[in-house]
Amino acid sequence: MTLTVPCLFGLESLVSNEMKRLNLSGVRAENGRVHCEGTMLDIARLNLNLRCGARELMELGFAEDRICRYIPGRTKVFEDKQNFGEAFMPPRQERFFVEGGAYRFDSAERFLDWNRGYGAEGLLCFEPDPVNYEICCQKLQEQTEGALARNSKIIHAGVSDRCAVMCFHAAGSDESQFSEAKGGVSISLRPIDQEIGERNISFLKLDVEGFELAALQGAEQAIRRCRPRMAVCAYHKLEDLLKIPKWILDLEMGYTLQLRMYSNEYLEIVCYAY
Repeated sequence: MTLTVPCLFGLESLVSNEMKRLNLSGVRAENGRVHCEGTMLDIARLNLNLRCGARELMELGFAEDRICRYIPGRTKVFEDKQNFGEAFMPPRQERFFVEGGAYRFDSAERFLDWNRGYGAEGLLCFEPDPVNYEICCQKLQEQTEGALARNSKIIHAGVSDRCAVMCFHAAGSDESQFSEAKGGVSISLRPIDQEIGERNISFLKLDVEGFELAALQGAEQAIRRCRPRMAVCAYHKLEDLLKIPKWILDLEMGYTLQLRMYSNEYLEIVCYAY
């Protein structure tokens, strides 16, 4: 039978080598998982000997064209309704839109288009990458005016549950990320609560490469005070799909949750709270 071991991105080669040392056949790696051929006894051997794999799964009834099979270069993302556009979260007049992980202001642009005609008091967008931060500042100046422009701000920082400084690998792209490895530049992490002060937020959007739960914890005061609608990525860490919805429900604020996936691969999963 075919066995599959999910793992964190980047650890596929380590898991493959561990499988080969166990003399398992047909070892082959894909993005975020490693396959091999084995028996029920091999499942027990893998459980005892693997250090980097998450769990062992049997593949039952799936052929080569199985759903969501990762094909390098052919992953698709369907953005037409992502974050803004689902019927259960229609546009309305907003107070402050707060975004963690502004990238190049693309999501903020989509928010402004989606919300056109309803109005917003201001935008507060966090972006740690120096190149992307400058692009965000330029686009904010170009696309806002009047009170909206005066009330809006791009913050050169990441978001977390506490103030800290971390190494940041700035790629000037969507692959930029914080890392504990040496190298890169030092960028600050800040709690959203600290930055927004007494502003009333009505929409919180987070796509921060695995810092989503910490970012929510760092915004808890504002969430409890304002009860914003939220669109939070829930796929960067294996546990996010369970921990993020649970954290929101544990607030006991009457939130309704919806999960939506906007890719043909295990990517772009958004947890909505409204």
